[in-house]
This record gives sequence, structure tokens and C-alpha cells, in this order.
Amino acid sequence: MQWQDWECFIAEFVALCIKLLIELGYQTAMVGEIYPGAFDKGDILKMYIKLYALGVCRIRKQFPSCPNPTNITTGKSVDWKSYLIINGMSAQFTDSFTYMDDIQDML
Repeated sequence: MQWQDWECFIAEFVALCIKLLIELGYQTAMVGEIYPGAFDKGDILKMYIKLYALGVCRIRKQFPSCPNPTNITTGKSVDWKSYLIINGMSAQFTDSFTYMDDIQDML
């Protein structure tokens, strides 16, 4: 198993967890519920976000060095709200990421 395989597994697992929460009737969740065991220095894990059903895709180049990610398979621009994005190889920023709506902004 290579590191990239692990990145894919984690991304697929997180997307599945979000889909299961949606199937259970949740429209929002705390970041810490989606990423149990994670830690931060502030209140990020306590922040409530809106849940979206997400696909998973890998991008060609490293984000944020390349701010407009394109799907490695199709070459098309990635819709941020539709995918959990696996970052380009050897990215220093993060292995995967997605768009999240802080519901405090919606109140």
C-alpha cells in the first residue's frame, strides 16, 4: 500500500460518513463529529456545518499553489460543493479538503 492509497481511503471514508449522516436525517453536524479524534487550537471542531452529499476526486496540481483545481481524470474544473478533493501528490497543505458552509453565517 502506498501513501496515496491511504489518502484515497480516508477521503472515501469521510465522504461515506457524511452520506450516512444525511441518510440518518442530519442536515448539519459539528466538524468534530465528522473528524473524530482530530484536534485544533481553537473552536473549529465545535463549529456546525451544513452537510452535502459528496463525491471524491483527485486533482492534478497541488492546492493552494494552483487555486483552480481540475479533476485528474476528466481535466474539468471541480465543483467545490460537490466533491471531497484529494490534493495533488506531495502537497504540503493537506491530503484532502472540501468546501464547508458554517451555519452561523446562515442564521
